[in-house]
Amino acid sequence: MFNSDQPVKTHEADLLGRDPFAQSPGSVILKYQEKGSLVIGLFGERASGKASIINMALEEIDRISSKDESIKPIIFKFKPGHSLINSS
Repeated sequence: MFNSDQPVKTHEADLLGRDPFAQSPGSVILKYQEKGSLVIGLFGERASGKASIINMALEEIDRISSKDESIKPIIFKFKPGHSLINSS
């Protein structure tokens, strides 16, 4: 079987058992009650699964907040390696 090196998008696609770890930040984000913003960084080597963890954490947030839309956070993804300005 051949598989491309693309991040998984859902916990069903996770073949490496990272889903329990990915659920944790999703739950923690939803429990945050302060008025200020919350910044979370995920660090790791290139191609170590960071995007997969983020995707599964966001899936967990969507799953939990679908029961109560009032707890759904506003999430901005920042990728420092990508330009925020369109250069075209």
